[in-house]
Amino acid sequence: HKNLSQLTTLRIGHDNTGLMPRWNIDHVLVRNQLTNNVYRFPCGQWLGKGIDDDSLERLLFIDSIYSCEMNDNNTNGLFDSGSPSQLMTTSFISGGS
Repeated sequence: HKNLSQLTTLRIGHDNTGLMPRWNIDHVLVRNQLTNNVYRFPCGQWLGKGIDDDSLERLLFIDSIYSCEMNDNNTNGLFDSGSPSQLMTTSFISGGS
């Protein structure tokens, strides 16, 4: 694992292929596995040809940072529906500028 340092921006995109090439992205969460910090990047837009502004790529800016401590060191617990052994503690660290 590699430390992601302090994230401030995220570029997301795709090649507009597949059965459902249009993506509606509310937000993106990125977790640094070394620090357990979770970075939230809001989007609220579509990616894809023929929808919204036809963009296949977005530059997102950080909204907030959370610290998540996994009780069982489960690396997937943040996104699982959650069992008692996968509970986590989340602390708000800061909002974006």
